[in-house]
Amino acid sequence: MKLTDQKLRGLKPAGQRLELSDDGHPLSVIVTAGGTKSFYFRGRQGGKSLRKKIGSYPDLNLSTARELALLMKLEAKKGELKPKPRPQLKLFALRDAGPTVNEVFGDYMSDGH
Repeated sequence: MKLTDQKLRGLKPAGQRLELSDDGHPLSVIVTAGGTKSFYFRGRQGGKSLRKKIGSYPDLNLSTARELALLMKLEAKKGELKPKPRPQLKLFALRDAGPTVNEVFGDYMSDGH
């Protein structure tokens, strides 16, 4: 389906996520169940499928999203489109988080309770 501003304005949440592709462009729009509309680049790089968020509608208009999707397509073709970095998990030792329930209970009981 060829996306237009009128179609984007008229898209309403249908109780579930909806994804529409823009004919002739490496662009799709996802409408969440809550009504948020976001543009995504859809393409391939190194034989792998890619989907990368471009921005949200109406903060980003359709023509700009198309231009950015085409630039991302060129980057992917050259192998230069970088995936979004995954957040690093912060690991910590549970013993350093404070006293355990057993320790607190032991202290409570040793106080003559």
